[in-house]
Amino acid sequence: MKRYLPLSLIAFALVACETNEQPNPAPTVDIPVDAAAETAIIDVFSEDVFLPPTEAGPFRRSVLLRSPFGNLAHTDNLLLDGDMEMSVAQGQTPWRVLGLGGQVSVPVETGGRCRSGLRCIALSAKANAAFGVGVAARNLPLEFWLWAKTPGACSALTVYMFSAMTMNITQFHQVQADNPQPDASGWCRFSALRSASDESIGIYVEAKVTSVQQILIDDAVLRPADASSPTTKGLIAVRPQVHQRIVNRLAPWMRQRWIGPPPPWPQGP
Repeated sequence: MKRYLPLSLIAFALVACETNEQPNPAPTVDIPVDAAAETAIIDVFSEDVFLPPTEAGPFRRSVLLRSPFGNLAHTDNLLLDGDMEMSVAQGQTPWRVLGLGGQVSVPVETGGRCRSGLRCIALSAKANAAFGVGVAARNLPLEFWLWAKTPGACSALTVYMFSAMTMNITQFHQVQADNPQPDASGWCRFSALRSASDESIGIYVEAKVTSVQQILIDDAVLRPADASSPTTKGLIAVRPQVHQRIVNRLAPWMRQRWIGPPPPWPQGP
């Protein structure tokens, strides 16, 4: 069965197609003559026109480029995890942190607060000491430095260097800060030179802070120094009672270390 459209609808469609009217024309705005006369057109590319800089508003954030492996500039660093990127949680980590009752989980800070890399150790009143170890460079003096961000004077942190080959901690010295006050960024640099050693080197730090303060330590380097460098520099002798107190505190962990020189490498069959 065929269906037909009414002739009236077809006629209406033909009429609509033949009209020239624009449906929904865009609105226009009439600019008064006097307003147009007062309007100035500025060529922003002209050398004679200098527009004032746009106010950026208050500072909100900074973007930093960091390596997850820490400071890669010193490939001869003899410390284990000198930049403290791998020392997390608790256990046999390169750096160990001590509290009032013994070893605690390594407290870390992340991001832009650290000096380099993505992590650094955050010491506090409850976790106030840390120690790490490194190997020696035979027949060459050693250069050492460590950075710390203190809440006040650099004396809030005490840094020690010692021989860590046996349970008897020997050649125990305090490392001086380069300056008594932090630099403009809030960091203190502790540095020293010591004579050549065939024994592994230990680094021990203690923080003196209140319950609401922190000290960040980061970017520690122990490297061979130039043979023409001074024999020792920046090292202070430690009083016997201080030496014995730290020896007693580190004794449980020093007993876990290899005692004496390593055994000879096994020969082939």
